[in-house]
Amino acid sequence: MKKLLLLASSVVAFVFFLVLQWAGINNIATAFVRINPVYLPLIVLIPPVMLTLYSTRWRLLLGNAGVDAKWRVVLKYAFIGAAFNNITPLVRFGGEPVKGYMIAKEVSARKTDVFASLTTDSFVTALTLLVLIYFGIVGLLVFNIVDLAALGTVFVVVVFSTIFGFFAFFNKRMLAVFSRKISRLL
Repeated sequence: MKKLLLLASSVVAFVFFLVLQWAGINNIATAFVRINPVYLPLIVLIPPVMLTLYSTRWRLLLGNAGVDAKWRVVLKYAFIGAAFNNITPLVRFGGEPVKGYMIAKEVSARKTDVFASLTTDSFVTALTLLVLIYFGIVGLLVFNIVDLAALGTVFVVVVFSTIFGFFAFFNKRMLAVFSRKISRLL
């Protein structure tokens, strides 16, 4: 275990060194000095808080998929998955298989159920991004092209998508069927 920890620490230090060389230590120091000290605690605290909320969402999805995992275990593998996501060039998809495999192994669950929950989580994230895109389009229409018919259409689509998304998210049977269909598709 100590060798594995030493190896992992060495890899992280090496990647950190490469990033420092690539971005330039002077550039990083200049950007860091320009940070308003009032915002520094927020800058440090927001990512762990977001990951904690994400872990809560993933635990709900795991429970809907029939996987009984403690919140502490889900949180641990969410942090591990985030580390892999940030190290690999595939952004979000680097750590997803790692954390899915590791949590399935630790809680003795079927990998298909765990990966179905991950797929559903990715779909929920995509749905959220679509809602943000809709609001962005609405903003463009309001501030650039004031077209009330297009604005009304976008608003109706956003409202119905959101209502359907919430209904689907809290309906366990619908969520399970959707998770299975998406996992088969992928």
